[in-house]
Amino acid sequence: MQGRVNSLTNEAFGRDDPAQREALMRQRQRAIDELDRLMKQVAKDKEAIAAIEDDARKKGIPPGWIRF
Repeated sequence: MQGRVNSLTNEAFGRDDPAQREALMRQRQRAIDELDRLMKQVAKDKEAIAAIEDDARKKGIPPGWIRF
């Protein structure tokens, strides 16, 4: 997704036509918003995994028994 944002940025700034540039900037902003959403979801998922591992540790489940 970061590659898509970079590609749209380069393509937008390389355009001379203001209408095309504006359309590419809108696409770029949507890609940035999607990237932010995905990064937040990854962080949330990592927290959930850590909570599961911590809960398993507290319950005495041997390491390696939790599979994701």
